[in-house]
Amino acid sequence: PTEAAAAVSPGGRVQLRARAGGVWRDALVDRIAPLADERSRTVAMFVVVDLSGGDAWLRPGQFVRGRVGAERPAEALVVPRTAIDAGRVLVVSDGSGEPRIEARTVDIEFYTEASWPEIHPLETQWAVVRGDLSSGERVVASVPEGLAVNTLVQAVDVADALAAVPSSPGAASPEQTP
Repeated sequence: PTEAAAAVSPGGRVQLRARAGGVWRDALVDRIAPLADERSRTVAMFVVVDLSGGDAWLRPGQFVRGRVGAERPAEALVVPRTAIDAGRVLVVSDGSGEPRIEARTVDIEFYTEASWPEIHPLETQWAVVRGDLSSGERVVASVPEGLAVNTLVQAVDVADALAAVPSSPGAASPEQTP
C-alpha cells in the first residue's frame, strides 16, 4: 500500500515464496516506483533475487507472494480487519463503571497480514489505523449485527474465550484452526 511504502527503502529486505507451502527466500529491494497506482493505491517495488545457487525455484513470469519488512518501523495501532464497521471501531469502555459499547472513529492506513497471538490468537488479517482509538482499549474483534453504542456488555478476552471452548472428538482445537 502507498501508505506503507514510506517505511521501505532500496536495500531493504524482502522475502518471496513462489508457491503455497514453499520456502520463503530472501531478496533485496532494488528500487521503488516513483508513482503510485491511483486505482489500487499501491506502489510497485523491484527486487533483486539471487538465483546463482542453481536452485530453479523462480522462473520468468512466475507469480510470487512477498513480505516486505519496514526499514523504519513506527508505532501504530492495529485492529482485526473484522473490527472495522463503516469507519469506526467499537470498544468496551468502563468509564461509567459498567462496561458499555462506545464507538471510535478511525481511518485505515493500510491492511496487513501478520500473526500477533498476544492480541488475538487466531487473527491474521489486520488494519493499521489512526484516529480516535487509544492503545490499550478493548476492541470488539468482530462486530455482530445489532450491537449498538451504549449497550451494556460483559467483556471477554479472546484467549480466555478460546480456552473455555470444550473440545469434541475430531474437532479442531483453537491452535489448529486457521
